[in-house]
Amino acid sequence: MDHNYIDKHKISLNVTLGTALVDMYAKCGNITKALQVFREIPGRNSLIWTAMIHGLALHGHAKDAICYFLEMISIGLEPDEVTFIGVLSACCRAGFVDEGRQFFAQMR
Repeated sequence: MDHNYIDKHKISLNVTLGTALVDMYAKCGNITKALQVFREIPGRNSLIWTAMIHGLALHGHAKDAICYFLEMISIGLEPDEVTFIGVLSACCRAGFVDEGRQFFAQMR
């Protein structure tokens, strides 16, 4: 699977298109490609971070999902309820009860 149409027509990757691609690749199980696209996107916003966190959580990469969540916060992006669902899902799937409680306590 590849985004050949985008490359062929020289469409530049922006945050909106990048978020859609990250979400698509992650939902198809191609986490490697989702991460590649994620890293290529300049000016990543909270939506693309959330898509990546959800993709990682969905496919059992709980530690990575948590790391991305913490990095997102450390660069000053505000997680929303959807982001919290992603990180809590990662904790749930991996049995990280204490971490999940800490993230749950951070929700406003």
